[in-house]
Amino acid sequence: MTIRLTVIMLSVILSSAAISLAPIFLANLIDSTKSSPAAHDLGLLVLLYIAARFGGQILLDLRWLIVNPFLYRLSYRLAVLMATRIGRNSSYDVRMVDNTEAITRRVAIVSKMQTGSMGVAYSVLSGFLPAICDLVVVIAAVSTLAGDVFPHMLVAAVAILALSVKFMRRTELDRAAVANDADNDVFAQYGGLISSAKLIHEYDALSFFQQRLRFAIGTSMAAHNRLFLIKSVRGIAVTLATAIAYLIVLLVASRRMADGQFGAGEIFLLATFLDRLVQPMTNLSNSVNGFQSGIVAMSNGYDELDSLDRECARTNPGLAPTEPSTLTFSAARRAPADANEPVACRGDRIHVTGKSGSGKSTFLSQVYAAAQAGRRRNAVLFLQANPEIVDGTVRENVRLADESILEADVIESLDIWHKHAGRHIDLDESASSLSLGERQFIAIVRAVLRKPDILIVDEALNSIDASSEDAVLRYLQRSLPETTFFFVSHRPLHGIKPDFSVEFGEIRGAAKLVFT
Repeated sequence: MTIRLTVIMLSVILSSAAISLAPIFLANLIDSTKSSPAAHDLGLLVLLYIAARFGGQILLDLRWLIVNPFLYRLSYRLAVLMATRIGRNSSYDVRMVDNTEAITRRVAIVSKMQTGSMGVAYSVLSGFLPAICDLVVVIAAVSTLAGDVFPHMLVAAVAILALSVKFMRRTELDRAAVANDADNDVFAQYGGLISSAKLIHEYDALSFFQQRLRFAIGTSMAAHNRLFLIKSVRGIAVTLATAIAYLIVLLVASRRMADGQFGAGEIFLLATFLDRLVQPMTNLSNSVNGFQSGIVAMSNGYDELDSLDRECARTNPGLAPTEPSTLTFSAARRAPADANEPVACRGDRIHVTGKSGSGKSTFLSQVYAAAQAGRRRNAVLFLQANPEIVDGTVRENVRLADESILEADVIESLDIWHKHAGRHIDLDESASSLSLGERQFIAIVRAVLRKPDILIVDEALNSIDASSEDAVLRYLQRSLPETTFFFVSHRPLHGIKPDFSVEFGEIRGAAKLVFT
C-alpha cells in the first residue's frame, strides 16, 4: 500500500511538473528565432519542449493504470464495509419479509457512498496534488518573468479560487443532497416494480407501480434541475470573473510591450502562464468542490442508513426476548420431576400444532428471540417454508464459506435425498435449478452440519413428499440427538416422536402445553 501510494504521488508530481515546464522551453524557442542561434541549440529546445510536453502527457495517461485501480479498490473496500454493516446490523425478525424497495434503496445508498468515496480520493490524488505542483512551477516562472505584474496575476487567481469555492457553494451542496435523496427513491421504485410481478399479474397493478415510478422520476428531475441551475449560475459567475482578470492582467502587459519591456516570447509566456496560473486555481477549486461533494454523499449515506434502520425498527419492532408461554429452557437432558411448568430440555422434540392464524408463528418467533440470548452464533437456527438460497452452487449454499464443514459430510447428507427421493444432487449444481423441496432439504443439511442447540422447523418440509419427509425427519433425529427441536407441520411426525406438544386451539388464543 505504501509503495503503491508513493508511485502514484511520484507519477502525479512528475506529469504535472513536466507539462508546466513545456511552455518555458517553447517561449525560449520563440525568443531564439529573433537572433541567429546555432542549429543544435534550436534542436535542443525543440527536444526539451517535446519531451516535457508529451512525456508529461504520457505520464498523465498512465494514471489510468497507476491511479484509477487504486481508487477503485479503495472505493470498493468502503462499499464492502457498508454492505457488511447493513447485512450484520440491520434489524432482523423471522416474521419480517424482506422489503425489496428498502433493499434497493440501501443498495442505491451504498452505490452513492462508493461514488462519494471515489470523489474524495480522486480529488486528493488527481486534483490537489497536480494543482499544487502546477502552482509551484507556475508561480516560480511567472514571478521571474512578470516582475511587478505578477502580484496582479496572483491576486486575480486567488480571487477566482475564492469565488469558485465560496460563491453559492452551500446552496449547491444542499440541493445536491436533496437530488441525491430523490435519486435513491427512484432506485427504490425500480425495485418495487421489478419485485411485484405477482401483484402486477393478478391485480393488473402495472399502472400503479408505473405511476409511483413516474412520480419519483419527476421529483428527482425537479430536484436535479434546481441543482443544475445553481451549477450553471456558479459556472457563469466564475467564467465572467476569470474574463475580467485576464483583461486586467493583459492590459497591464500590453503597456509593457508598448514600452519595449516585453518581447514576443515574454508575451507568449505571460498569456500562457496566465492560463497556467488560473487553471491550477480552477482545478484546486474543483478538487475542493469534489472533496466536499464526496464527504456530503458519504455523510448523507450514513444518515440515510441510520434513518432506514430506525424506520425498520419502528415498523418491524420484533418480539421481546421473553420466555414464551411459560416455557422454560434447560441444558439438562431431562426436566425435574417436580417441575410445575413445561421445560424444554436438551434433546427434546416439541410439536407445535394449531389452526392457521392461531398464533404458532408468533410463538415460534418468541422462542427464537428468547433462545438466542447469551448463545453463540449458529446455536439457534430457524427454518421456514421458503428457504434462504443464495445465487451459487449447492456446495456454496451448504458451506457458506465455513471451512469447518467437511465436503465428505455434505456428500453423505445429500446421499439421503438420492436414496429416498430418487435424484442425485451434485455439489457443483446451481442451487437456483433445484425444486422447492430440494431447496428445503439443502437448508436442512446446512442447519444440521452446524450442530445447533435449538432448531425451529416451521413448515420447512411442506414441499417434500411424505415418504421423503419421514427419511429427512429420521436424518434430523439421528444427526442431532442433543438438539432441542420445535416442529410445525400439518402432517403427522412419523419420523420423530415428540416429547410434548404445544397446541393452539382458538384463533390467536393462548397456547396449551401438553406432555405426550
